[in-house]
Amino acid sequence: MPDPHLTDLIERLTSGIVTPADLDLLREALRTGQIAIVTGERAVSLGGSADGAVIVTGDHNQIIILQGNAATVARELTEPSPKPPAVCPPNPFTPLSGRITNPTHIFDRQREVQQALDYLRSGSSVAFIGDSGVGKSSLLTLLKERAETELGRTPILLDMQKLHSEDDYYEALCEEAGIATVQGGWKLERALRGRRLLLLLDEIEKMTWDGFSHNLRAELRGLAEGEHAPFKLALVARSPLDRLFPDSELNTSPLAGICQQINVKPWNNATARTFIQQRLSGTPVHFSDGEIELLVRSSNGLPLRLMQSAFNLYRTKTSGDV
Repeated sequence: MPDPHLTDLIERLTSGIVTPADLDLLREALRTGQIAIVTGERAVSLGGSADGAVIVTGDHNQIIILQGNAATVARELTEPSPKPPAVCPPNPFTPLSGRITNPTHIFDRQREVQQALDYLRSGSSVAFIGDSGVGKSSLLTLLKERAETELGRTPILLDMQKLHSEDDYYEALCEEAGIATVQGGWKLERALRGRRLLLLLDEIEKMTWDGFSHNLRAELRGLAEGEHAPFKLALVARSPLDRLFPDSELNTSPLAGICQQINVKPWNNATARTFIQQRLSGTPVHFSDGEIELLVRSSNGLPLRLMQSAFNLYRTKTSGDV
């Protein structure tokens, strides 16, 4: 005889009052072979209808013919549970613009950073020179992270693109240094006396705009020159500093005179390929050799351009549009 609990359960099903807990028990009964549910031609051959369903107990001594909603529920019990949609990892080719602020997301460039640290330890300031999108600004992130431990200097990073005048510059600088706002070389030098700071200036081209004068650049040199000067500088520019700030035909640009310039070059083919493969590792997405070759060639080795193109290709592959 069938399990009385199972008989009660089937009776509740036929009456249309099953609960979610009842459905779980029915699924378990199906899984263990205590009951079978048949539909279609097999149900008709057992006395049911084409639209109904038939429950047969495990020992085949009881057949229950279901109709209406009870048959619908029974048929749904025989259908495999839908698989949850595959979740693809987030697109690994980010960020798409701006300075990378997380040091762990910066690929390669250890040679340039080590060169900058060597120059800074020797008492010089540095300037990273290279094309837009080559990754110069992100190098400031790496220097900022290592300034305290490897240089014994407190880093201050200013994005000149956000500053529109010398007043903005002094206010931002003094706020980051933790001092009252002062202007003028000797006042600022007195306020910073005894401090050891690494001033990282992004988008230094902004100092060529109206609102920024030669005096400010000369002041920066004074604050960064000498063994006990409060500042050492790390600058980012697209052009060499003597070309960027041609202050006088007779005098070298103040900033060019104290900064060792480090050329930041585009990635070569091997580095660009390694970057793509590293970012794809841990994802189910695969780029073909031809796709990688096209990405590398079209980017001209510029990390930002390569990142943007690879992001779009990854998005296409994971959206099912290929």
